[in-house]
This record gives sequence, C-alpha cells and structure tokens, in this order.
Amino acid sequence: MAFTLDPVDLFGIVGLVTLLAGFLGNLAGRVPASSRLYSALNAGGSGILAVYAYLKQSWVFLPLEVIWAVAAGVALFRRGR
Repeated sequence: MAFTLDPVDLFGIVGLVTLLAGFLGNLAGRVPASSRLYSALNAGGSGILAVYAYLKQSWVFLPLEVIWAVAAGVALFRRGR
C-alpha cells in the first residue's frame, strides 16, 4: 500500500508547518511572541488550516482555526500601528 497525499493535504501541511514555525521559534527564543513575525505565522498558518478544515469538512477543527486566525490577525494589525 503506497502512501500518497492529495493537494488538499499538502496545503494543510503548509499551514501546519507555518503555524509550528512560529510556535517552535518562540519556544527556542528566536521568535518573540510580541513580534509581527510571530503574529504573521500564527495568522497565516491558522488561516490555511481553517481553509483546510473547511475543505475536509472538519467542523470541529474549523472554529478553532478561524478564531485563532482572527485573533492573530488582530494582533498583527495592532502591532503594525
């Protein structure tokens, strides 16, 4: 049995890696939680994962990612001012 990923799953992996880059970068002390980069990685990654959840019809996962993306987007907007 071969392991394959469809384009939607690859899209989801991009979101996952983006979100984890901010989280792990923060844990490593390289991406401060107060930085625009941290907010951008969170907003982008969770936004991609929200679309992924919609496409996969993962209705339990979708609200988490939408709320996360909105909260990070608000933080990013506030940090830009």
